Amino acid sequence: MEKTTNINKKNEIKATNEINETNEINYRFDRFLTMSKEEILKEAEPKDVIEQDFLDEAIKVLGNVTKIKEMAEYLDVSDSFIYKALEYHVMPRIKTNYGTRLSTKFILNIARPLFE
Repeated sequence: MEKTTNINKKNEIKATNEINETNEINYRFDRFLTMSKEEILKEAEPKDVIEQDFLDEAIKVLGNVTKIKEMAEYLDVSDSFIYKALEYHVMPRIKTNYGTRLSTKFILNIARPLFE
């Protein structure tokens, strides 16, 4: 009985964390839905030296184009976080014969809220 209670408790905590992550995504990325492609590109530009260093390191590690899973691992977020951000048009996706790829230069649109 105690083991079942612990499993239920873990599942409840996991569900709560997923809800919190979803609410955070909605809050952080809503504004991108009304932006033009040009505004999204401008938003991806580094705002200071720290962001420029972060972007340079991300491109060095991930390359100019990367997979969703690789970007998620680099940012230490779930794949679903990246997919949700894509639904909000935070960055364009590049569809290839090998799957969806992302331009690393847009990583700050996802990473910036994580810094806050």
